[in-house]
Amino acid sequence: MVAFNAGGHGRSPAQVLRENLDQAAFAEDLGFDSVWLVEHHFSDYALVGDPSVFAAALAERTGRVRIGTAVFVLPLHHPIRVAENTAVIDNLSGGRLDVGVGRGYQPAEFAGFGVAMEDSQERFEETLRAVELLWSEPEVTFHGRHVHLDGVRLVPRPLQQPPPVWIAAVSPRTYVRLGGQGRRILTAPNFTPLELVKENLEAYRAALAVGGHRVTAFDSPVMLQTYVGRSHEEGRERPRAPAMGYYDLLGRLLPRGDAAPRGYDFYRRVEANVRDLRYEQIYGTACFGSVDEVRERVRRLRDVAGVTYLMTWFNFGGLPAGEVVASMERFATHVMPAFREQQESVAGD
Repeated sequence: MVAFNAGGHGRSPAQVLRENLDQAAFAEDLGFDSVWLVEHHFSDYALVGDPSVFAAALAERTGRVRIGTAVFVLPLHHPIRVAENTAVIDNLSGGRLDVGVGRGYQPAEFAGFGVAMEDSQERFEETLRAVELLWSEPEVTFHGRHVHLDGVRLVPRPLQQPPPVWIAAVSPRTYVRLGGQGRRILTAPNFTPLELVKENLEAYRAALAVGGHRVTAFDSPVMLQTYVGRSHEEGRERPRAPAMGYYDLLGRLLPRGDAAPRGYDFYRRVEANVRDLRYEQIYGTACFGSVDEVRERVRRLRDVAGVTYLMTWFNFGGLPAGEVVASMERFATHVMPAFREQQESVAGD
């Protein structure tokens, strides 16, 4: 699984977007299962403001990989637009769309759209409920505090009934809540110690079981920055500046300390951790290193933390396109086969 972040870093927007499309198509050629796209606004953190546009282009460039959004920031969207756009993409792609959604976390994005962050959870829940009703019901009337629909009929309907929905999980409480609801999750614990990743995923799986859901029907996913070097030294040192540059930018976009809006208390800890982050912490948790080292890190994620769905984020922090592609190719050639063979062996037993 490949995740793309389309920040500019001195390149023209046209160049970055074209490189991302090329890399996504190359991921299909390399045998990756899916490609995930972002949504962000008003900074060069990413250049994709609406993942629907990029996903539609990718649907025409590929024929096999699943196309995921990580994530639609639902409080900033009208549910009819989300439902319509995802239905079109699902039809264009032949039913290959995964709809990742979240409530968002960047104050500047909410300010730009004139949406109160304090309302984000309620807006998120109403919008998601309305989208899922529009996908599934012949006609929808829905009256919430923020969303009002009267007799709305969605045309066309998605090819998948319904498209899979994945919800971003950050705080431990969210893992448990979403597990109890039987929801798929998306996580990005890029500088989280392995033991804490394990605890959160175990809490999610336990909540699934308590909620009466079949645990094996749900993946335990993580997205991690990934760089596969030609040697230990290259795999350790080449990602240093791009990774630190990314976290420096992230720290400036997160809710700040005591100014974090109501409902974003956990982000105070995240912002503080990012502010004090050292590269050794990133290197100890990300998938950086030589072929052998990255293969071992993936093995530990699976065997220790119970990760079943790894999203490899190759294009981070302005790495040149050639280096991104080379890292992807080394991962596909030298890391993926070990886990593919075991997966196929289990499937054939």
